[in-house]
Amino acid sequence: MFILQTLRNTYLLLSADLRRIEEAVRQVDSGVGVMPGPRAEFEVLLSHLCGQMCEYIRARQKTMDLYPWTKFGYSHSKYCF
Repeated sequence: MFILQTLRNTYLLLSADLRRIEEAVRQVDSGVGVMPGPRAEFEVLLSHLCGQMCEYIRARQKTMDLYPWTKFGYSHSKYCF
């Protein structure tokens, strides 16, 4: 259980950092007078990848929450399938 809690904390910190990067890039991208070019394209790509990584982390967290239920909760659940 300690390992799962450590992973949850790590995923939360990583997700927060990725969201901060994504928002910072979006604010710069939405600024007036931004010159198009390779750097702007890279920043758009970076923002997109950060968003995708956040979704991946969210899916991993949901999977981590599902694991104890499948291991312990299914046999003790009030629902019978």
